[in-house]
Amino acid sequence: LDGNDTATTEMQHFVDSIRSETDSMVVMCGSSVSFMMEEVLKKKKPLYGRFAFNIELKPLSLQEVRKFHPSISDTDLMRLYLTLGGVPAYHEVVGDTPYADAVDKYLMNKFAMIVNDIPYDLSEELGGMAGDAFSILESISSGHNTYAAIMGRTGLNDNRLSGCLKRLCGIHVIEKMNSVPEARKSNIYVISDRLTSFYFAIIQRYQGLMSSNIGVYESIRPMLYTHLGREFESFCRDLVTSNYPCENSGSWWGPIPIRDDSGDIIRNRDGKPVTEDVDIDVTATIRMGQNRMDLFGECKFTTKKMGFSALNRLEERIGYLNGRYNNRLALFSMSGFEDDLEEYAESNGVLLFGPDVLMGLRPVPHLG
Repeated sequence: LDGNDTATTEMQHFVDSIRSETDSMVVMCGSSVSFMMEEVLKKKKPLYGRFAFNIELKPLSLQEVRKFHPSISDTDLMRLYLTLGGVPAYHEVVGDTPYADAVDKYLMNKFAMIVNDIPYDLSEELGGMAGDAFSILESISSGHNTYAAIMGRTGLNDNRLSGCLKRLCGIHVIEKMNSVPEARKSNIYVISDRLTSFYFAIIQRYQGLMSSNIGVYESIRPMLYTHLGREFESFCRDLVTSNYPCENSGSWWGPIPIRDDSGDIIRNRDGKPVTEDVDIDVTATIRMGQNRMDLFGECKFTTKKMGFSALNRLEERIGYLNGRYNNRLALFSMSGFEDDLEEYAESNGVLLFGPDVLMGLRPVPHLG
């Protein structure tokens, strides 16, 4: 049907006849977001207004994709989900393969379907914008993620850049984020589609290793873990948003003073504090009746249990926020927590999201 007005007009007549002459229901499905938005949801198109409901199918949840990988560990399942997202076809391909083997066999293999689908699908969705989109996604993936930074990195003019960013947001490949609870002058853009994020962060950068005869996983493991750590933060933000009544959510970033080993602030020759840019991984404003809570969270996706250093770091960064907040502190760790931290959290209202909660085996902590 794509680009064929005659075909869509014929489809319009077919739908109208079914609706008026029978008790049947017509369901129209499409895997191309751009096509469905253009041909079905856009006014002046033949099929506009013919369907009573428009359902955008979301990716499968972590619990749902478990059925494709019944025997692998929870950690490997989380790694696969942070890499593949919730696309069932790719989880079906990987099956019960441990993460390291999946990287070598399916994710860093130049002949694998997963590797080749991403650029093809983006090209199909974006058409003539595909070249600009690839430049933008490469820029965001490399950390040049504000509007000005993307423009400087890609060389695109304002019209082309704004139009392509809007299109990428529209098909849910990227999303625009602002700092919460304190907004910044500049938003940042992040790649929200997990497999697309993996493609630009890992596949495209290290595709030269695909021709080697040794396992690629061991060669890129540090970069993989860095990438998975960032995706884990996104996963935790989604977990908070889907389980608590959030007015807004995201992360916070900004400059804080650097301290020396004695805890004193380091200053330059003019006496001004020397600063570094840091962030708070998970932030959310939660409204429960008349009560407002401001959740601040630290995430760690490592093999070590989380200890007090993470909580201390979180409290320090919160201390540099302006304004007054009803703080609720949250810690997210796929490897669990040290015993003394668990005891402290229970007595002081710190919310702990351990592996059972993250994997959906236990409910999220109660806010009351």
